[in-house]
This record gives sequence, structure tokens and C-alpha cells, in this order.
Amino acid sequence: MHALPVPLALLIGTLFWLAFALIGFFAAARINKENTQLIWVMSILIAFCCWISWLCTYAAQVNPLIGPEINGAIVMYYRLKHANAS
Repeated sequence: MHALPVPLALLIGTLFWLAFALIGFFAAARINKENTQLIWVMSILIAFCCWISWLCTYAAQVNPLIGPEINGAIVMYYRLKHANAS
């Protein structure tokens, strides 16, 4: 399975949350006439906070700060085990 290039994945995620905000923005006038401005602010803030959360999670997975650590004895064990298997 091939992963998407980073700029394309960022664009897709950003467009998703932008569409979410726009749907909430335009649906607010149809749902409730009295609190339209409140629903506008809420939908935009919800989309922005979810986008920031998604962006931080995606960035942490693309470039991890801490990698896995493995003991040298375990590496030797797997080398010997796979060398004998073939």
C-alpha cells in the first residue's frame, strides 16, 4: 500500500475541514434564524480546532521525534533466527 505524498495529504485534510466549516456556515441560516451568528462562530471554531488537532497528529506521524529503540541482543537473536530459517 502506498502512502499519499505529504503535500497532497495535507491538502485533502485541509479541504475536508474547510468543507465541514462551510457546510456549517451555510446550514446555520436554514436551521435557526435567531442564533445564526452563534452557529457560524461555533461551526468555524469547531472546524478550526479539529483541523489543528488533525494537523498536529498528522505531523507527529510524518516526522516522529522519538524512534523505536531495540536492544542489541534482540537484533542478534533475530539475525540468527532468520539466518537459520533460510
